[in-house]
Amino acid sequence: MSAADDLKKAQDKLADPNFRGTYEFEGKKYSRTALRDTLIPLLEERDKAEKKRKKETEAGFTSLRAQISAQEKLVKDLESTLFADRRAFKKKNLSEAELKASEKRLDDAKKRLTQLTTRQPVPTRRPTTTTTTKSGVGGQRTGAPNVAAETAGFGGKGGTTIVTTKPGGTTTVTTKPTTPVTEKPEAVVTDWETLVSQQAGEYQYLLDPKYEGVPELLRKAVQQGYFKSEEGKKQFLQEFQATGYYRNTSQKQQLFDKKTPADKRAAIGLEIEKIRSEYGEIQFDQATLEEVATAAARNGATAVELGRLVYRAAFKIGAAQPVFGASTAAKTALGGEDVARVRAIYRAYGQKADDQTIARILAGETDPASGVVMTEDMLRNNLRDIAKVSYKPFADLLDRGISVETIFQPYKNLAASVLEKTPDEVELIDASGKPTQFASALMGKDPLSLTEWMTTLKADNKYGWQFTNEAKQKSTGLVMDLEKAFGFRK
Repeated sequence: MSAADDLKKAQDKLADPNFRGTYEFEGKKYSRTALRDTLIPLLEERDKAEKKRKKETEAGFTSLRAQISAQEKLVKDLESTLFADRRAFKKKNLSEAELKASEKRLDDAKKRLTQLTTRQPVPTRRPTTTTTTKSGVGGQRTGAPNVAAETAGFGGKGGTTIVTTKPGGTTTVTTKPTTPVTEKPEAVVTDWETLVSQQAGEYQYLLDPKYEGVPELLRKAVQQGYFKSEEGKKQFLQEFQATGYYRNTSQKQQLFDKKTPADKRAAIGLEIEKIRSEYGEIQFDQATLEEVATAAARNGATAVELGRLVYRAAFKIGAAQPVFGASTAAKTALGGEDVARVRAIYRAYGQKADDQTIARILAGETDPASGVVMTEDMLRNNLRDIAKVSYKPFADLLDRGISVETIFQPYKNLAASVLEKTPDEVELIDASGKPTQFASALMGKDPLSLTEWMTTLKADNKYGWQFTNEAKQKSTGLVMDLEKAFGFRK
């Protein structure tokens, strides 16, 4: 039973007008007077001390739970960081000393977590004691006790209060100093990273050196007590916004960095699925796939931005020596639908495709010649302007948005028919992007009509009409007509 229950029960008994006997408590008997003057004051002190202790315990648990939660988050973040650091070490992008430092941070964080999970929220309370003396009325032994109570509460001063009831009902109250309750003090924390987890757990994920300028600021902040006052917290935010990390990252990136390792993995997993679904033909190795997905998740990439990240990685654009066909990813990317679409723009305007330009367009990278980021529309406009110079007779049609390929298609089909070839055998542009003999005939001052084009094909032996079945039949018919005219054939 709690001290509050004991107190209420005693008070109820004292308030009972029919109470005339003795009151028993913890094996002792109290007269009405002793109940009022001795036991109830003691129980009031017990109740007060118990409530104080309960409040301290609740506060201790709340503080300890917050520290444990913050430390658990730190351990998870450091585990994620160590995983990335080990991968970077294998790629020779991280030194052995940096890797060991990362391992030590994780080890220290785990030790601290163990300390927190085994710590008591408040010190153990010293039990209350009671003593008994002789007491009675009229000099007779009544068996009423002397009661000693700890009155200072946890960690307080003062001592033990002794209440003595003498014969005749006289009560004496004395206080004997006692040794204060002490506990072995906790070692002073000097590890600044641990101080960050205790004082500013919401920022401990920024302890990684990759967050430019922030670890140094956090160290300064805990050592100078920034987080112990509202003014100090404002000062920290002001200095945080001046760090390289804050200046060089977007809000989307900062929000991603705050996520738990589990949430980060989930976001990266979604991007991996998108890449596999939309760009499955590009054969990335696993490390590159995860790298691209991580960048997409951290940047909150749109569909267009994801595509640029994919092609930037496939062609290694941005590297000291970009490649456009050497790697498996680059080769498979060049065979994909997006590349085919851009190549079709070149073909439509009678130009040879440039793989490097295509790669930069798809990756959204700056063109070194123009200094701008080339788009498919810009490429189409540029090729149209070039075509207007090469195919002057058709400039008006090109200005109306009609491509060279579309303009030449009727001429191509007619040539194939007249020369008894398939349309694919009548190319107007050769492999190097130069006009063939067919296109050259169409590049004069004025455009040829289809009738004029057919006459040209039959009249100029370089096109080979004389070898067609039609030419042979006409040639045979002409010979027969001549033979008839000279009487050699009836």
